[in-house]
Amino acid sequence: MQSRLTNRCGVAVALTATLAAFSTPANAIEEFVVTARKIQERLVDVPLAITALTSQDIENKGIRNLDDVAANTPGLTFSNLQGAFLPSPVIRGMAPINVNGENNVGIFIDGVFVSGREGLNFSQLDVERIEIIKGPQAALYGRNTFSGAINYVTAKPTDVFQGKTEITVGTDNRFLAAASASGPLIEGTLKGRIAASIDTYDGAYDNSYSGIGQGADIGGYEYRTGQASLLWTPNDIFEGELSLYVSRDQVDTPPQLPVAANCEDRHDVDPSKSSRLQNFCGTFQSIDRDSISVIPQAVGEDRKLNRAQLRLNWDTDIGTITSQSGYSALKHSGYIDGSRGEGENVIFSYLGTQVAMAPPFNTYQLGQLQTGLLQIQPQTTVEEVSEELRFESPADRDFRYSTGLYAFRTKMRGGDRGVIATKPLPADFTSFCLACAFVGSGYTDFAPGGGDATFLPWFTNPPLGDTVPDKINHSEDKAYAVFASAEWDFIENWTGRIEGRYTRTKKDFDNTATGASGDDSWNTTDWRATLDYKPADNITVYGSIAHAEKSGGFDENRQFPERADGGRNHPRCLRPGEEHHLRARAEIRVSGQAAAF
Repeated sequence: MQSRLTNRCGVAVALTATLAAFSTPANAIEEFVVTARKIQERLVDVPLAITALTSQDIENKGIRNLDDVAANTPGLTFSNLQGAFLPSPVIRGMAPINVNGENNVGIFIDGVFVSGREGLNFSQLDVERIEIIKGPQAALYGRNTFSGAINYVTAKPTDVFQGKTEITVGTDNRFLAAASASGPLIEGTLKGRIAASIDTYDGAYDNSYSGIGQGADIGGYEYRTGQASLLWTPNDIFEGELSLYVSRDQVDTPPQLPVAANCEDRHDVDPSKSSRLQNFCGTFQSIDRDSISVIPQAVGEDRKLNRAQLRLNWDTDIGTITSQSGYSALKHSGYIDGSRGEGENVIFSYLGTQVAMAPPFNTYQLGQLQTGLLQIQPQTTVEEVSEELRFESPADRDFRYSTGLYAFRTKMRGGDRGVIATKPLPADFTSFCLACAFVGSGYTDFAPGGGDATFLPWFTNPPLGDTVPDKINHSEDKAYAVFASAEWDFIENWTGRIEGRYTRTKKDFDNTATGASGDDSWNTTDWRATLDYKPADNITVYGSIAHAEKSGGFDENRQFPERADGGRNHPRCLRPGEEHHLRARAEIRVSGQAAAF
């Protein structure tokens, strides 16, 4: 029995009981095994920029989500400013061009891609280690690994019975109860593992909302998660593993506070444009615990995650054949505070009562309206199936190679995100305008019609959180890839490696709200070349150069007129050439620690 005291947005006391626990030798860092290159090898031997978090790291540092992973990984940041709507892991500052599009960092569980962006920051139950691989990884992993990959490796069934329980109780209603059990089901043939947890937290920030009703919780969550796996080994040459993951989550509105722009007036750059500040210059002020406000209607997000994986391994005289199949299903909906911490105090200026009736002497009273904004995400569903078939030559030869095929299909269906004002328009409302300057007895609108076009739809919908009209989006992505790698110990202690991947991606979408639709396809080529030298068993010196590409996408928010020939509407596409990443790197790795230059 062990106890520990941690500080994780408050004070928490955790009790852990372990049966037949693992023992870790003092020199474990040198022998620590990772699968970052989809083969088992010591961390010190991996010619990649990699950070590996062990099960002991995960427990000691209280790593429960991507925020915690980023806090413990140099070069990795994570933002979750709109809850699970837009989780964005970023490695080495390589943020995606389109924040609403695909990330540049791929998330994997046991090598299977996590589909559905809203499901990236999931509950991390029964994880053996986390591998963060930095730099372009598309040649090896494919799928959104333009700047890196994060691979969660789950704990495997064991030959002997093991059990573990954990209870954490802390301030702000912090509570975690988790249990796992593992062991043989059929001696020598079938092993199993099962784990379950409930993880709740109210968040570290108090809601300062002062209007009618009780403000929602801020920054909290509730994860109810279960995970199970079976490992079947009928003989010495075959192995099959089936794993399942189920989670039912509720995530509160995240803590956020807007900052007014104070610099970079667009009029200074282009005198033809109206005056408008576009950025913030200076030092951000710290946020007090009780300075955040969330409207009552922003109850947060509901999420359902189901995942299944099947891995089959055949060892033959000429090499190993591996089949890895994945399935995932995500359902997500939410009500988030679109006021960004302003409560119901967001100010809108509008033109009120018309005083004079004849142009050019039209005169309006300028009024102000204060309201809250509720951001609505109708239910979105994302389903994906994937299959990878890989062949690897024996690992004990000087020349080694692998080759394989990969295919996936992702379907998404959901409504357009909407914003609704929590208060109706005033009785004297005439119109919005973005920048009204009173000139004589009239006014000038520097963006004619822009105010109504931008803001009026928020007020014409039913107020106070009623659902927005259905605006259904359908999209489907399909891709097929072929990949290969070769590795040669051409001189004693020297190894050269080259790997490449060719991918054909097709995407299409249909937006029933705007009438826009589109389809297109892209061919992308990714590669990496590596040279490494091992002067000693615990030292690796290597250099690498890698190139990665992303397939294009669509600007789905624009409306496109029907073509004269009656064909489908084709919105502007982002060609793959718009995002390329070429990176060269040299590094010395000593006993798992790396120094880059």
